[in-house]
Amino acid sequence: MTKLRRDLQREAENGLGKPVLKGIRWLLLKNPDNLDDKRNERQRLDEALKLNEPWQRPIT
Repeated sequence: MTKLRRDLQREAENGLGKPVLKGIRWLLLKNPDNLDDKRNERQRLDEALKLNEPWQRPIT
């Protein structure tokens, strides 16, 4: 699992030229109503969630 997470981080950085997942933990924990548009928090969160789609599994 750790290897997959690291590979996703490297792929995101290489593909977009910036560390998308870096510092995303606090955005995940933050109340969505409190995301700051001036700091592009909602956009950063959306980008990180899109990159993490391989982690999502359907609930059975």
